[in-house]
Amino acid sequence: MSIKELLEFDSYRLNPAERLLVRDGIPVPLEPKVFETLLVLIRHGGRLVTKDQLMKEVWPDTFVEESNLVRHISILRKALSRGAEEPPYIETVSKLGYRFVGHVREPTIEQTEVIIDSAKVSVVIEEEE
Repeated sequence: MSIKELLEFDSYRLNPAERLLVRDGIPVPLEPKVFETLLVLIRHGGRLVTKDQLMKEVWPDTFVEESNLVRHISILRKALSRGAEEPPYIETVSKLGYRFVGHVREPTIEQTEVIIDSAKVSVVIEEEE
């Protein structure tokens, strides 16, 4: 995996190739189309992405209602919550679209860690009498 494939903003790391968003080393679960929505917004680097453009890039060759996009943006805002005192990462441009306003950067080699997989496993042992 190339470092250039990774993107970071604040305590988040986005790995498009692995379809993985991590915050402080902990994976943030996102539905595939929600992840895709975030990726499109971030790749446009702080520029306005119209609703039509977002729907075409996230759902190519498929007709979807605007309410699907609104739902995905809402889910992203909750997943990327910064707290009441900080503005959200995703800005709404009334009647036009959305803009990702976080400072996105590519990590340096020193910052790069490999996250393999983590899982919590419980084992139940039953003994026969």
